[in-house]
Amino acid sequence: MIIRGSVIKSRREELSISQQDLSRGICHQSLVSRLETSNHITSMTILQHLCQRLAIKLDDVVHWSEEDNQSLCHVRTLLEEHRYKEARKIISVPEFKAKLPSYTIAEFHLLYGQIESGLKHTNLAVNHLNHARAYASPEQRQLTLEIESELAAVWIAENDLENAREVIANAIMLINAMNRSKTHAHPKSCVSVYLRAAELAMIDNEHKQALEFLHDARVYVPKMILNSDIVKINFLEGRIRLALHNMHESCHSFIKAYSDAETIGDAKLMDDIVPYLRHHNVDQLF
Repeated sequence: MIIRGSVIKSRREELSISQQDLSRGICHQSLVSRLETSNHITSMTILQHLCQRLAIKLDDVVHWSEEDNQSLCHVRTLLEEHRYKEARKIISVPEFKAKLPSYTIAEFHLLYGQIESGLKHTNLAVNHLNHARAYASPEQRQLTLEIESELAAVWIAENDLENAREVIANAIMLINAMNRSKTHAHPKSCVSVYLRAAELAMIDNEHKQALEFLHDARVYVPKMILNSDIVKINFLEGRIRLALHNMHESCHSFIKAYSDAETIGDAKLMDDIVPYLRHHNVDQLF
């Protein structure tokens, strides 16, 4: 595996942000400096979060060998690109799990659950996510938040709102039990939890509460850096404003969400937003 720190540096300078701004809530600034100058990183999870903050793909920074292509990190990359069948082909091989360290088994089941959810295999998704819960250690807070968020998404999709409420309540309790510095070390997971909470509140017609959850989500979104979290927040806000018949505000949110999704190249999110733009008779964007 070859890491190209120069790509990180070029993108960071293109966005006019400092190493400290890029590293905030993810790692120490010195790790970014070392990455850019020596092509060295201590954790692929950290590298993933840096790439997400810069709105670039991990594949832009990392050249994978054949062996690397069998890693959990590579599976995450495929999931982010909605390539569920390719991810499943890799992760379903028995030897794949057998080679993993014990501390990654919870993440293995989380990713497997996300794959099955993406393929609409609800029972399999729930089974893997419950296994992920069982294997996650108390120290794996970010992973636990990811698991709870994904499980809530599955229950919401299945209209099992009682289970969804229970899962979200547990996740928010975990966030509240962590001090502010620790929650900001896991920003993406916190954003995901509050997005699920807002979606559930909207389904329950608790629109004011839904907007408050979106406000909580925005707290954890890095400033001045465009990523899919911002798109999802604006998209959901548009749907909530639409339910409140705030047509001008909802239209503005949908246009912003679509434009940002186009900027980061997320075709799936763009497709999800299009029907709402058409509802507002906005056709010039596509």
